Amino acid sequence: MNSIKKSDYFLSISVLAIISLWIIVSFYNRLVDDDLIMVASVKELGVWGSMIHFYNGWNTRWAAYLLQCSFYQFWSVTSKPIYYNLLTLLFMVISSYALINSFLKKTIYSTISKTETLKLSILFFGGLIITTYHIGDTWFWVSGSTMYGWNLGCGILILSILFDEFKWWQFPILILLGLFIGGAAEPFAICFLIASLQFLFRRFKQKNKFPIRLITTSIAIAVSFGIAFAGKGHDVRSELLPKLGILEIIGRTGFFSLKLILWHSPFRIIASILLFIPFYILGQKNKLTLNNNLFPFLKNKVLPILFIWIEWVIAHCLLITKLMGNYGPPRAWSSISLLTAIIVAYLMFEAGRSDLFQQLKNHLEEIKKKLKFKIQTFNNS
Repeated sequence: MNSIKKSDYFLSISVLAIISLWIIVSFYNRLVDDDLIMVASVKELGVWGSMIHFYNGWNTRWAAYLLQCSFYQFWSVTSKPIYYNLLTLLFMVISSYALINSFLKKTIYSTISKTETLKLSILFFGGLIITTYHIGDTWFWVSGSTMYGWNLGCGILILSILFDEFKWWQFPILILLGLFIGGAAEPFAICFLIASLQFLFRRFKQKNKFPIRLITTSIAIAVSFGIAFAGKGHDVRSELLPKLGILEIIGRTGFFSLKLILWHSPFRIIASILLFIPFYILGQKNKLTLNNNLFPFLKNKVLPILFIWIEWVIAHCLLITKLMGNYGPPRAWSSISLLTAIIVAYLMFEAGRSDLFQQLKNHLEEIKKKLKFKIQTFNNS
């Protein structure tokens, strides 16, 4: 059985495992605490009134509350959220499918079936869950709250549109997606804006023009974030959180960033590399004609992307520390997991295109031969 056939089996089994696990978690999910309060609030105040109530009284993530309350209007306190959980899975898979499809259309010269793209999309979603920093906590919140699942899906959809060919109908969709992210996830919104500004600066420096779609999305996120930041609930909640000085914020940010980078992330990155082997196989099917070797790949692809990832981690940790006075729960770090999954999948694909593992094997064989020759020379001297 060749490696491609093995990869197909591995991909199919992984997809079945991911879907099965999600269905099991969804089946046993129940409405608790805040869910019951929100259901009762929607019955009393309606969808809009309930969102305003929470916006002014506790949490200003108005877009997430608006969507969550829209679902809750059809529920009672005894409802089981399995249908919502499955809808979340569907949305995440559709978003991942759109991103992978638009990326591959720009990258590879051979066709890939819709079935294989769908399998890769589900695999990518599973990789996203694996790279989270507390699987139990994140599975529960991603599957049950619009604040931690749907904002990631919206971010993936934005990337898929930006990768795709320019079309005018994309603008209202980008605006809606941007408004949701800005009003659903503060750290994700700010990190996205920081990355956008850097990209816009570099793009203008290189081509003397700005990508209008990215500008439109960034404006939508900024406006929505401004609405969230201006809410009365922001002040109510901040009064209950620790107040830190500048030096404390810097110190905790530095410590937490190092802990995430050096302690929490390596194992998750290794696990996602193993899970994303099918992306490597896909890259092998579309090898580059250029004879790239190991060191240019590390220098030109891995190191620049690693720098972007570290920058994102530090910015995210700084925002969480400033907003919450502490590191926050693991689910609040989910945008780091999203970036990690995207980077690992991309690098695995590019590694396959460069046949990196074979080059690494050849490089090690060459080192082995040189070492053996030096040992023999030493013994004969």
